[in-house]
Amino acid sequence: MSIHEALDLSRTALFVPGVRPERFDKARASGADLVILDLEDSVLDVDKDIALSNVLEALKTNLLSAGCPLIVRVNSDRLKVELPSLIDASNINPNLIAILVPKVELVNNLPNLPKNLSLIGIVESGLGLKNVDEIAADSRVHKLAFGGMDFAAEMGSSSPVLHDHARVRILLASITAGISRPWDSPSADIKDMDAVLAEAKHANELGFGGKLVIHPAQIEPVHQAFEVSLEKIEWARTVLASTEGAAQVGGQMVDKPIMIQAKGILKRAGLSS
Repeated sequence: MSIHEALDLSRTALFVPGVRPERFDKARASGADLVILDLEDSVLDVDKDIALSNVLEALKTNLLSAGCPLIVRVNSDRLKVELPSLIDASNINPNLIAILVPKVELVNNLPNLPKNLSLIGIVESGLGLKNVDEIAADSRVHKLAFGGMDFAAEMGSSSPVLHDHARVRILLASITAGISRPWDSPSADIKDMDAVLAEAKHANELGFGGKLVIHPAQIEPVHQAFEVSLEKIEWARTVLASTEGAAQVGGQMVDKPIMIQAKGILKRAGLSS
């Protein structure tokens, strides 16, 4: 699986604080599709250098350890400090596939990365949302994510209407730019998995590709929400097996847009069309 395919098909990306290196391998074995080694919000300012040192040590020593691919979330105000050493580490550790950049508000906030690293930008402010079309269209960006907690703090509101407005803007920007489907903001709930499941189902229904997670317990309900059902897979295969041009499948008119939808279902299921 290529770097881009790993990101495109990922349903969950689990955060683990950079100050907790003892959790790195556990996170990779948790069942999450991807693991995000975090240098930002989960790390106190006084511990930023320690977290970076832990992450670099893990990347340089655990080259062949089993588990899912890795992403590092950097600090937007420490890019000059963190990126050079992370880029060097990525040259010797193919498990590091992407850099997650928080608080992206302008195209000028986007760093240049080598081809072996994809760039994922978090949109989590009013200014970022205002400029989301331009951000998504930048050739450096492979994927966007919604940072709902920071967005709520700035807006002074956790209104579902306001948050869905932001989600739809991010989704439309991603689709029209031709980049990967975005990740939804993580759920703050680490006890009520029914609530996590409901949030993830809502994000899936909106068209998101997956959801960020902050606790291993959230992985299973998010995977459940984003699972492509056997019924949908069978429908997609039947559609794609129909004749070219307009046709009928199960009483439904099938033409090019429906064919594209069917191909998308199989892609999200990790199946070839």
